[in-house]
Amino acid sequence: MATEDQFTQAFRSFARRENLPAELTSQQWADVPREIRERAFFMSRVTDAEILQQFRTGLDDILAGNKGIDQVEKELWFYLRDVGYQPGEGKAGGLEDLSSAARIRTVLDTNIAMARGHAQWVKKQTLIDVWPFQRLVRISARDEKRPWVARWRQAMAELGENTKAVAVGSPNPLADDPLEDVFCVAPLNDPIWQAISIFDQPYPPYDWGSGVGVVAVDIAEGDRLGLKLDAADPALEPVVKSMNEGLEATPQVSDPVLRKSLEESLGRFGEWDGDKMIFTDPDGTRPMTAEKLKEVWDKPAPEGYDTLTQRDELEKWDDGATPDEIEARTTLRKLFDRIVTAKQPDELWRAFSLDPAQAVGLIRGLANRRLNIPANVAGWDWVPRLSQALAIHDGAGEGWTVIVQVRGVKTAKDISAIRPGKPGFVYVGGTEFQVADFKQDVRTRRITITLQEA
Repeated sequence: MATEDQFTQAFRSFARRENLPAELTSQQWADVPREIRERAFFMSRVTDAEILQQFRTGLDDILAGNKGIDQVEKELWFYLRDVGYQPGEGKAGGLEDLSSAARIRTVLDTNIAMARGHAQWVKKQTLIDVWPFQRLVRISARDEKRPWVARWRQAMAELGENTKAVAVGSPNPLADDPLEDVFCVAPLNDPIWQAISIFDQPYPPYDWGSGVGVVAVDIAEGDRLGLKLDAADPALEPVVKSMNEGLEATPQVSDPVLRKSLEESLGRFGEWDGDKMIFTDPDGTRPMTAEKLKEVWDKPAPEGYDTLTQRDELEKWDDGATPDEIEARTTLRKLFDRIVTAKQPDELWRAFSLDPAQAVGLIRGLANRRLNIPANVAGWDWVPRLSQALAIHDGAGEGWTVIVQVRGVKTAKDISAIRPGKPGFVYVGGTEFQVADFKQDVRTRRITITLQEA
């Protein structure tokens, strides 16, 4: 039977589903249920599966409107009684007793709040240039309030130069809550938010029944509080991160046969790293090389979890053209961002064709030392020199052939292992290039461009 510590660890990765607001893109909404299902599957294999599954099933029924929370509470209580659950000595009836009404309600409430917190955190990434900060505030009254200001300041001290967080003001000794007088504010993606959370996540809730949440803070208010950011500050960069990127567990399994059986049951979702079982996040954002990602994708999928949107969109991306659909672009960007490249090539090449009007626009841009390649043919796909001959063609009719060479390669992503036989490198959006040279040959209708990474 799971211990209290094991249960709390498992809850950090508990199945989370909520009817979320409709402001996010369809791709962002589509990711949430998938990640929740994958998370639940993983944790059900590495902790006390039966208890976690019962809590998850009850939550699903509540969110689907099939049952009320009171009915689910009763069913969970009877289940724990029937399986012989016993709380630790001196913990019966309290929040550390899994079978107590208070604990069951806390689990369900916290689970719903986590789904809502993650959804709001994802949405805030799209508004980070306007609302780059947030403040820790009380959102629900509590008879016994945790020392959040003290926890915040302790996290500031432990993080040191790694945090931009501030705590402005002093508690009023006559006030009921120090959070009313102390402004605990930090950038949206500052590490302090994860540091104050017992669930190891950057969004609320940060503790069981904490009663605190966050409100957005704009640039002007942040400046008044001493939080100054220039336009190039990394703190203004939105974070694209799956719920499961850092998911792992430490199951109490030492027998080699059982360890192998557990890993096989997880399929492409899990692998051992010493005593830790790591969630490989096959369709998410966990960083890895293309070779490692291919190894993960090639493993068998557990029943009901065979969809890989990143692999599917990559297979559709045959000619290197940027997809028109925002969902496809989002999926490919997430895939390319996660790739870690072990060694950069000395130079990269790409070749493609243009119609006469596009060629004229390209030449005008090059004359001003600007790279202006039409997005529908440029994409993020660049070809190693050995593959250049496969991509170059003479151009049909009045078409032009464009050959691009990049020198000083530093930021290209090597995806050759997951795209065998096709151009093996990509540049993720935002990469800047300087036009070192270009040549136009009217006779052969060929434009040759030499670029340097800025």
